[in-house]
Amino acid sequence: MAAAGLSIPDHVEFDVREPAPALEFLERAGCPCVVKPARNRGGHGTTAGWKRPPSFMRARRNAATGSTRLLIERQAMGAVYRALLLDGKLLDVVRSVPGHLTGNGSSTIEDLIFAENERRVRAKGAAGLSLLGVNLDMILSLEHAGLTLSSVLPAGAGSRSES
Repeated sequence: MAAAGLSIPDHVEFDVREPAPALEFLERAGCPCVVKPARNRGGHGTTAGWKRPPSFMRARRNAATGSTRLLIERQAMGAVYRALLLDGKLLDVVRSVPGHLTGNGSSTIEDLIFAENERRVRAKGAAGLSLLGVNLDMILSLEHAGLTLSSVLPAGAGSRSES
């Protein structure tokens, strides 16, 4: 990325069995961070939007499913972009938009997720190509907002997944 003139976020590479350098980075960062496998495959194992050591430890375990070498980096504000490279050549860029649900005063967040996914399937791609999945990013976003999958959002209130 540096050779292409793109900026690289402040980061530390570390071994999953030795989290001390990452915990030191987290303490210095003072902002939300991302942890991911050092050799990432399509975002698998990436968890973003956390600030505290207990959340980091959960994110570290999630990232370790793909690699023992991990990266921790400062999370940039704004949309998430993923670049697809092959032999150093940029093939495509995908922009990820956070999922958003609006409460109805009676359904749990889990029920709202199922309903949204059913709506997307019925729309055959016109309402979004991917389904909302319950992953560590979503769980941490909900916890940050003081919510769980069984929480009921008041009618008109929203819940947004930040990762």
